[in-house]
Amino acid sequence: MVSILLPLYIYPTAGSWEPLLSVAQSHPGISFTVVVNPNNGPGTTPLPDDNYVEALASFKSLPNVHLIGYVCCYYGDRDTDLIEDDIYIYSQWESELATLGQTGVSVDGIFFDEVPAEVEYGGSTVIFNPGVIVDEAFYSQADLVVAFEDTELNLDDFLEASDDLSAQNRAKSAAIVHTYQGTAEGLADLVDEIREAGLGGVFVTDQTGGVYNEWPDWWDSLIEIVRVFPDTVATKLKTLK
Repeated sequence: MVSILLPLYIYPTAGSWEPLLSVAQSHPGISFTVVVNPNNGPGTTPLPDDNYVEALASFKSLPNVHLIGYVCCYYGDRDTDLIEDDIYIYSQWESELATLGQTGVSVDGIFFDEVPAEVEYGGSTVIFNPGVIVDEAFYSQADLVVAFEDTELNLDDFLEASDDLSAQNRAKSAAIVHTYQGTAEGLADLVDEIREAGLGGVFVTDQTGGVYNEWPDWWDSLIEIVRVFPDTVATKLKTLK
C-alpha cells in the first residue's frame, strides 16, 4: 500500500495531534511519515517548547510513525549555513532531551522543502519537496521525493508525466493533493490512481493553499482507503529487482 506522508504543521495544543495518534495506534500496518515544523524549521533554541516535546514523545513507542524535521530551502535563496544549523538542531534533540530525562524522542530524518537542487544529509531519511517532477538524479540523494504538490485538477497530467520516471523512482515519489473538494468515493478513486501509478506516498486535504495546519475533513476516510489497498511499496520494489 502507499504510505501516508503527513505535513503535520498543526501546533500541538492538548489533543490536537490525537487524530494521528489514534489511527497510528489502531492501524499498525499503515506507515506514517510525519513532517513536524515547530517554527518554519526547528526554531533557534535547542529544543521546541514543552507542548511539542510532549506531543513528540507520545509517538516514541509507535514503530509505524516516523518523525521527520522540516527545513526550508527557499529554492536556493536561503543561506546554506542556516540550513545546516537547522539540521544540527534537529540532530541534537535526542541528546538534549536525554539530559532532561526524556528518552526516545528524535527525528528520523529531514524534509527539505522548496528544494532547488541536490542536497545531501547522510545517515538518515531524506525527503525532497520540489513539488514537481525532477530529474531522476535527485533520487540518488533522497529516500522520497514529493513530485506533486498541487490541486486534484492537475493530478492526471502529473500521473501521465510520471510514466517517464523509472518504476523504482515512482515508488520513491509522493503526491500531496490539497484543496480537495470531492466525495469519499472520489477520494478512493484518487488514491487508487496514485497507487496504480506506483507512487509510494500520498496525502490529501481539503485545506487550500498548501498550509497543512488543520486536519482534513476526509482524514478517517483517507486512512481507511489506504488500509484496504493490498499492495505494499516493499512488495512492489521486490518485483522490480
